[in-house]
Amino acid sequence: MGVGLGIAAIIIVLWLAPGLQVPGDVTGAGERAELEDQFRRTLAQIGFGIAIVLGVYVAWRRASAVEKSVEVSREGQITER
Repeated sequence: MGVGLGIAAIIIVLWLAPGLQVPGDVTGAGERAELEDQFRRTLAQIGFGIAIVLGVYVAWRRASAVEKSVEVSREGQITER
């Protein structure tokens, strides 16, 4: 359920936030649409960058945990002999 809410929040932010960021003095519809599109791209790139950094961090933590587990297993095998 938490993941679904997170995805819904991201979609809402990508949909609503760019319209709020475009200055009110932009009169042309095409220019306004282009500015909103640029803001959406920027927000999406920031979000994907954060997701990649978090993914690398989680992978590093898992690798560290596996490494410790292997080390403990080796020490257990040595003490059994």
